[in-house]
Amino acid sequence: MYALQDKFPLVKCKVFIVHGTEDPLVPVGNAMYAQKKLVNAASVKLTLIQGANHFIPWKNHDTIKQVLMNLY
Repeated sequence: MYALQDKFPLVKCKVFIVHGTEDPLVPVGNAMYAQKKLVNAASVKLTLIQGANHFIPWKNHDTIKQVLMNLY
């Protein structure tokens, strides 16, 4: 994450972050860090899935689908 910190201000599009609160591989704090650093993004929407782990695309696909369906 820190290797990317200089790149965050370059992002100008809408950003959607979906993260599980119980991810043992990528701490949930990374999602909040990214949200804070995306200062020039058109918008940033953070969706935290309570109790979800790293495998949200397979176990929480309905939530991801809902986020993607509400892009605009």
